[in-house]
Amino acid sequence: MKITFQGNFSFSLKGEKEELLLLNPQENKNYSDKLILSIFSEQNFQENFQKKPVVNWPGEFEFKEITVKSFATRENGLGQIFRFEDINFGFLGDLKKLISQEKMEPLSNTDVLFLPKTNDGMSNKDLKKLIEEIDPRIVILAGEENLFNELLKELGASSLERKESFTISKSKLPSDHTEFIALMQEDI
Repeated sequence: MKITFQGNFSFSLKGEKEELLLLNPQENKNYSDKLILSIFSEQNFQENFQKKPVVNWPGEFEFKEITVKSFATRENGLGQIFRFEDINFGFLGDLKKLISQEKMEPLSNTDVLFLPKTNDGMSNKDLKKLIEEIDPRIVILAGEENLFNELLKELGASSLERKESFTISKSKLPSDHTEFIALMQEDI
């Protein structure tokens, strides 16, 4: 599957059969006919989003072969754990502070964690704690690139791959370490 970052906390995941799953899609983009699901990190955000179905409220959902568990992280904020092409993804949107251990529990089996990084987001110390608690195999950083180096120092990570897109499959997930990938903005 190919993962790209469209900016503004928006990601696309294109499966092997060209199916498209979107995280925080932007209304004005022209998305493929293969769009099967849009997931939002704000409750009731984009209620009128023209491309259906959408997940923008807490609960457990299944669309085709994608399962989603969506849960409240803060007032109107949502976190999701979803399974797409046999990989468990975690998406927390624009968190401003660390969430409770109880709220992190659904993310315990996350293979790939999406982590937008902004000036007004979580501190590096809290992001480190979040990553350590979730212990994903891959962390996809997106956002303000100048902030990544400070976060990597806090994490004690030695390297960061910068890419326009990232291709992943279950068989290529690292087994003994966490890999950090920085995605640069790309249009679909």
